[in-house]
Parts: sequence; C-alpha cells; structure tokens
Amino acid sequence: MKIAHLITGLGLGGAEQQLKALVTDPEKSSLEHVVISLKDEGIIGKQIVGQPGVYLYCLNLHKSITGFWQLYRILRREKPDVLQTWLYHADFLGLLIGRLARVPRIIWNIRCSNMDLSQYSKQTGLIVMILKFLSRYPDAIVTNSQAGKKFHKIMGYRPRRWAHIPNGIDTDIYYPNRSGSQKFRQSLNIPENALVIGMLSRVDPMKDHSTFLKAMKILSQKHENLYCILAGKGTKTATWPVLPPRLLRLGIWKNVPEFLNSLDILVLSSAFGEGFPNVVGEGMACEVPVIATNVGDTAMLVNAPAQIIPPRNVNKLILALERLLTLSPQERKAIGQESREQILNFYSLSAMRKRYVSFYKSLH
Repeated sequence: MKIAHLITGLGLGGAEQQLKALVTDPEKSSLEHVVISLKDEGIIGKQIVGQPGVYLYCLNLHKSITGFWQLYRILRREKPDVLQTWLYHADFLGLLIGRLARVPRIIWNIRCSNMDLSQYSKQTGLIVMILKFLSRYPDAIVTNSQAGKKFHKIMGYRPRRWAHIPNGIDTDIYYPNRSGSQKFRQSLNIPENALVIGMLSRVDPMKDHSTFLKAMKILSQKHENLYCILAGKGTKTATWPVLPPRLLRLGIWKNVPEFLNSLDILVLSSAFGEGFPNVVGEGMACEVPVIATNVGDTAMLVNAPAQIIPPRNVNKLILALERLLTLSPQERKAIGQESREQILNFYSLSAMRKRYVSFYKSLH
C-alpha cells in the first residue's frame, strides 16, 4: 500500500517528528511512503532523504505558486492509495487537489486541540473555518489526542469517521544519559551543583514562555544555584517583559536528547493548542521530571496530578516547581524512572506505527 503524506513544512516540530518516525519504520511494514512538503525539505526532510521506501518532494510554495500544479502531477504520477494531510493548510490543499487527482482515500491529521485563533493570522483563522464545513469530505480524520477530537467536534467538524492514534516516543533515542548531560552543562559553564530547569519550545503564543520566565525569576531569588535554559526556534532573539537571572538561550538545538538529559526539571507552560506534546513524552523517556499545563492530553500522558497545573498561572507553576526543587536528587530520580515506565508501557514508537498500519488497512 502506498501512502502519500502532505505536510505544511519539514522543520523541527512535533508533527514533523512523528511523520519521520512513521515513514522510517525499521521493521519494514508493507507500506510505501511518499512525503510532500508544501515548503522546502527543512531539517526533517534532510533526515528522511534516502531512507528505504521513502520518497520526498518539496513544492516550495513560499517561493512559487507552480507548486499547486506540481502537487497535482505528483499525485497523478505516484497514484497513492491514501493521501494523509498533516496540519490545517495541508488539510485544505490536500482535499482539493487530492480529489482532482482522484486519490482513492484522503485523511486529515489533526495535531492540536483548543487553538486560540486570535493569536494567529487571519488567513489561518479563515482556513480553519473553511475546514469545518469541508470536514465531511475526507474519508476520516486522525487525531493524536482525545482533547483535539473534542475541541474540533465542538468547533463543528463532522467527519465520516474519527480515529485516535497517540504519538509514539523513540525510547532508543530518548533515554537517560547523565554522562552526556555533564559534558553539555560544562560546555555552557553551568556549575556542577546547579539546578537546571528548561523549556524546549519554539517561540509561539501557544507556548506562553512569559509565564515560565516570570516563575523562574521569582524562584531564582530564593535558589541562587538555579539556572534556566531555553531552546527552540526564536528563543535566542525573542523579547519578553520579564527575564530571570542565569538565563541561557540556545535557539534551535538539534540534539534534543542531549538538551533534555541536561535538565533537572522540564517545563511545558503552553496556554492552549497542545494535542499530544512530544517534548513532554521525550523528557519523560529521558527520566526527567516534568511540570506541564493541563492542555490537550498532557495530563493523561504525564499521569501525575501533582505535576499538572492550570495554564497561565504563575503561582501554581512556582508551587509545582518548588515541590520538585525541595526533593532530594534520589527522589527526583524516582519520579523520572516512573515517567519512563509510563512511556514504555503506553506510548512506544512501535505501538504508534502498528496503529497506523491497522488504520490504513481498515480503509479498504
């Protein structure tokens, strides 16, 4: 069976990482994959080029509108059994051109939940509203979170079929590596006795870095050995009203396991929009205790109520972090070990791939 995947871009994001994990299956399932990026190949595209059974096309629509015609020609030439679209803009374009190209099955893939569309461009808001009315036309909609399904049903999505397939975490890549973390800390001149709290997220309204940084500034007044690290697109140059002392900004950081293993605590302070946040599962797989907001399926993923807080609540974030900071290293390690067990038991990469294979076969 041949599956074509149409995605907005192939930068270093959660949806892009899951697409890469799905199409680069070492167990060599019966699927053949064609990946089509509306933009360029990005970081993820470079990683999947040359993988057995995977073919990559880049439309570069941000440079030329001829990409629309190219997409039609690719679909007619490749003749996929299924076209799976990833993210809103790809959902819209994939449905229109996929039908024109006579693709037998078209699937939308929703990766977010309660989006605050007022924080984004008018074009994005318009696309989402149009998709609501078009949602009856794809053969199915896949969501990676129950929260995402609930939110889009409330919004007015009425597909022929829903399918819930949670993300998978590669525990062969994301695992505890304390020796590597020590070298990483040394390279950043972080003292050996420091407590390091970090956040790995692109700068985006949904990630709410401001709340995290406000909490860190207050905590830093009490804990003089507390360091804050930010990584992700835009973190080197972004401006926020409040900044804590001992703040390190790394920008895009390709070695994610290295970054996560350097932390004593990982924070995700998202205010809205998360479906299944990959970085939380990856941190857990590295045995790093996580504090995260109750957005999307995060609470289900973490499965530890004391580590889940309301969004946009500085005081609750401070209390949750203070609780972990006052624990001994051994107690924090025990929390981290329980977190990894949660990922191994319920959110493995192989389980995610098997769910997709089963889903694709059920479409016929």
